[in-house]
Amino acid sequence: MTPPLSLRVLPVPRSMRSLAVLGLLLVGANAGCSDAAPTSACEGLLPGDVVISEVMANPSGADSGREWVEIYNSTSGELALAGLELVRSAEDGTGARSHVLATGDMLAAGAYYVLGGVLDAARPTYVDYGYGSSLGDLGNTAGRVIVRCGDRVLDEVVYLSTTDGASRAYDGALPPNATANDDTTRWCDSSATFSTGDFGSPGVRNPPCGRTAQGRCTEGGVERDVVPPSEGDLVITELHPNPNAVLDGEGEWFEVLALADVDLNGLELGKVAGTVLETLSDPSCLSVSAGTYLVFAANADSATNGGVDPVNFVADLALANSGGSLFVGYDGGVLDTFTYTSSGDGASTQLDPRHLSAQENDDEALWCRSSMTYGAGDRGTPGGANEQCMFPIPAGMCDDGGTLRAIVPPVLGDVVITELMPDSGAVSDTNGEWFEVYFASDADLNGLEMGTTLGSVGYRIQQASCLRVTAGSYVLLAKDAAGANGGLPGGAIDYDTLTLGNSATSANPGTLFVGVGGAVLDTALWFTSSAGVARSLDAGALDASANETESNWCAAAATDTYGLGDRGTPGAANPACPFVLPAGQCLDGGVPRAIVSPTLGDVVITEVMPDPVAVDDTVGEWFEVYVAAASGVDLNGLQVGNTFGTTRFTLTRDDCVRALPGSYVVFARNGSMAMNGGLSASAIAYGFALTNSGGALFIGVNDGLLDAVGWTSSPPGASLQLEPSDYDHNTNDAFRAAACDGTTAYGAGDLGTPGSVNNTCLDAGECWDAGVARAIVSPAVGQLYINEVMPNPATAESTTEWFELIATADVDLNEVSVSNATASYPFSTPDCIPVMSGEILLFARSTDPMSNGDVSGVDFTYGSVTMTNDNSMLSISTPATNLDTVTWGVTMNGRARSLIPGLVDPHLANDNLANWCNSTTGYGSSTNMNFGTPGMANVCP
Repeated sequence: MTPPLSLRVLPVPRSMRSLAVLGLLLVGANAGCSDAAPTSACEGLLPGDVVISEVMANPSGADSGREWVEIYNSTSGELALAGLELVRSAEDGTGARSHVLATGDMLAAGAYYVLGGVLDAARPTYVDYGYGSSLGDLGNTAGRVIVRCGDRVLDEVVYLSTTDGASRAYDGALPPNATANDDTTRWCDSSATFSTGDFGSPGVRNPPCGRTAQGRCTEGGVERDVVPPSEGDLVITELHPNPNAVLDGEGEWFEVLALADVDLNGLELGKVAGTVLETLSDPSCLSVSAGTYLVFAANADSATNGGVDPVNFVADLALANSGGSLFVGYDGGVLDTFTYTSSGDGASTQLDPRHLSAQENDDEALWCRSSMTYGAGDRGTPGGANEQCMFPIPAGMCDDGGTLRAIVPPVLGDVVITELMPDSGAVSDTNGEWFEVYFASDADLNGLEMGTTLGSVGYRIQQASCLRVTAGSYVLLAKDAAGANGGLPGGAIDYDTLTLGNSATSANPGTLFVGVGGAVLDTALWFTSSAGVARSLDAGALDASANETESNWCAAAATDTYGLGDRGTPGAANPACPFVLPAGQCLDGGVPRAIVSPTLGDVVITEVMPDPVAVDDTVGEWFEVYVAAASGVDLNGLQVGNTFGTTRFTLTRDDCVRALPGSYVVFARNGSMAMNGGLSASAIAYGFALTNSGGALFIGVNDGLLDAVGWTSSPPGASLQLEPSDYDHNTNDAFRAAACDGTTAYGAGDLGTPGSVNNTCLDAGECWDAGVARAIVSPAVGQLYINEVMPNPATAESTTEWFELIATADVDLNEVSVSNATASYPFSTPDCIPVMSGEILLFARSTDPMSNGDVSGVDFTYGSVTMTNDNSMLSISTPATNLDTVTWGVTMNGRARSLIPGLVDPHLANDNLANWCNSTTGYGSSTNMNFGTPGMANVCP
């Protein structure tokens, strides 16, 4: 039987308390802490979203009503300011005062907002919000300012000095940043004047702090100051994140143009502003002259980097192929940055040479793909001037080697879809899907449309350069043309926003069309799919009508493999289709025979994994089927789904899939061992989702039900498994009730026994004793009683409360509950919790003396039950019996209530208040104000 779900309470044997305490501390840290977000209007803000950029703590003359704090929105979206809290204090945090903003104001991305120490109705024009006198005066010599939402600190700064009549301003040469502004050297007295005559820049970007060159370098044997670049001196002009001639890690590079004579010592490189990945460092002066193009490459060897030569600096930033960014900076500031949404396959992305500035290159529309070839065949101009971009290209035109011409679209009858891979086996479908199109005449692919629903374009090829194909070409289009796609040949064209379906049948075939300008040129249908096997149009049916007939398609031959082993001829002519197996037959050693389908009772679902933790659910879910048939069965045609009547997967293979008697067959959502958490390579990929809670699963054949199970919940990282004695298609219907949690680790660390015999489950009233199931020894009345309680500690309540039990027999604490008048805490774990006769058992809220009121030697921790100081009670019980209950009236602060030692029938005697005393024995450190004998014999005066 499945044990009830609850928090686990671990016993602490006296011989292993130091180790157990560490384990309980770790469990407690996870169970007791809360990282819940604030619930105010600002709850969506994260640390760093709001940045403190300027503080006017010491205006000239009287400070009252003239102090202010400036904040900045560092996000890319508009922020609501309601609920933000401004806090000021001394430098060491003492004397803190705060004010919560009550405003409907919204702060735009990249905008500044000024909070002033003045009544809102009387605020000057440079103040956006007045907080009145709620913060008092800011410290003139030093202080601390915090912006937070609830308990979440968004930014915090400390200023160490001020000048009368000048604000302390974060360096305006740097973008406001909540981490960088912790460095007090990046703050200075403002040099800008504003309406009051004081120095400051409320509501606008601060002036630069006048940073000087950092460090010195040697040039011609003579040491001199480094001449650092300023904003605008360096411009990112070209990048190549996606080489085709060599791997990304060998052939990536980017180019920077120097517009001034500067030194590059200390130049910072990265992908996200504020996160420096590389810094140029050299004792010699890294001098560059204005007009120099600098190449930064992942690899300096032109023999292996695709022919990039020369390389000025090696910097492997692992640039993203799409949705990426790049920056160069100095001394924490950003000199230039470029954000891009996509990159060319084998072609660099280059800035038009008519727009060579750090401001203009922010506009991605001024960039284009290079058409000039270098080195091993990729396109780009590393180290040289870029080509002029041709933009915008007029509609219906394309760039043919620098010359605009009209696009030549394919025509009806000359385009045939010839091969499809809806269900990749070597890699996931999101990487490995592809299809192939034959072109009978010369044409351009620019503007070619495709989709899986007629009338709805799923992807359109949009490229400035003419994408020409010649007559007789087989063009390969891939879900992931240049990634981990299972080894497709080069030259494929991406269609990443389109997905082919795996669940096609003769009654409900899959559909794919290609067209141009809204007109359909060809439609192909597929009627089945198998993992890792392409559907191939017969070589004799190369016709735009014939590819809609099921009999003209076949599974790619076993001899026609590519890349990692999937079957198909992507980008090449198809062979003739072989003999087609009659319905109801499979190939047994190459010889056709009738499929031996299972009948009711022949196959049983014995284990399911709806919620893996070692890998994501989308790749790590699986279930297991046990073959109970005496002679074995064939699984060809097996149907699988969540709800009977709606088949999500059918096992369709030409070869007989034979399952022997007593064997376990694993069905995996993803068939790759490298991705699915380490399941056997023989697992059958099925591809649809199992639900963690309220889930269901069925298997059937020929639309008849073989077995179905359902579960109300599932344990994270562990399977639900039947014990071998319950392998029955009726017993397993309510799977959560019939099964227990997997306990054996497999593969990447999740728990279960995929493909092998399941473990035995605990029955009701049992626990595991060193791996062996035995009956729980529940205490009877008198075998466990309450001996001492601390409901009213002088230290922090309720975290320093504790109580003490005494065992008078060898019993288990499993299923014992501790209760007060309103709450109960059960000791529930599958492992036995034995205690010995005569043991004094100490229960506390924590094992850490630093937080539990200086109590040491804790045997057990408990939660959810607190003890009221006066006129309350504490009870211990099993599900069937109340073992002991004690009450108390008024308690003394810091004094435990101790049962007088030596009483006859203490479990009865402790019902009488007269048999208790207020302890006078101190415990813990000399500064502890509590009295009692936790874990030791009681002492009553």
